[in-house]
Amino acid sequence: MCKQKWMQISHNLSKSRTLSELVLEAFELIKEPHKTKTVKKHPDFPKRPLTANLRFYKEQRAKYSKMYPKYNNVQLTKFLAEKYKQLPEEIKEKYIQDFQKEKQDFQEKLSKFRETYSSVEHSKKSVMPRNHQTAGSKKSQGDRKRVKSPLKTEIPKTFPPVVKFLGEPKKPPMNGYHKFHQDSWSSQELHHLPLRQRWVEISRQWQRVSQNMKEQYNIQAE
Repeated sequence: MCKQKWMQISHNLSKSRTLSELVLEAFELIKEPHKTKTVKKHPDFPKRPLTANLRFYKEQRAKYSKMYPKYNNVQLTKFLAEKYKQLPEEIKEKYIQDFQKEKQDFQEKLSKFRETYSSVEHSKKSVMPRNHQTAGSKKSQGDRKRVKSPLKTEIPKTFPPVVKFLGEPKKPPMNGYHKFHQDSWSSQELHHLPLRQRWVEISRQWQRVSQNMKEQYNIQAE
């Protein structure tokens, strides 16, 4: 609900961003330049199944967050990762079997999805008039000429304050790294560091996070 409310509010607000958001985005662009483009998922694309450890995390998170209210998300994620490692093998096997079953179902739905929409796309291309394709290609070339290079855009030295309204929900994180950064930034463990060093230390800590925990942060960011 919070994320949906935020999307409704942000649609009507100006698209200004804070300095911290711009710097965080710059860190992501430098670290993973091949992931800068956002791919819009098709609404009928089948949902990928959760792995065994992520399924355990999603089921147990609410329970343990109540048991340990002082834990922040970083601590809780690490705690549940250790809990999963300590599970008896027969319980782990149950999670693995559930994952394999959903994975098989996902593969079947994915095959049907590709078969359906590949034929639709093929039919669209076959019936498109040749003069329409030519006009579209000319228009795209003209648009490219009019677009200015983003490298020439000057970033203002000062940033306007972001107006917040009473009752406005907190903006949700964009991905797992942003979620980890938010949790680490608010953690008392790093408050003794200057702001610049804190940014660098969070980035270093993220590099040491295991792939399983990164997937858990991605789920929290959804």
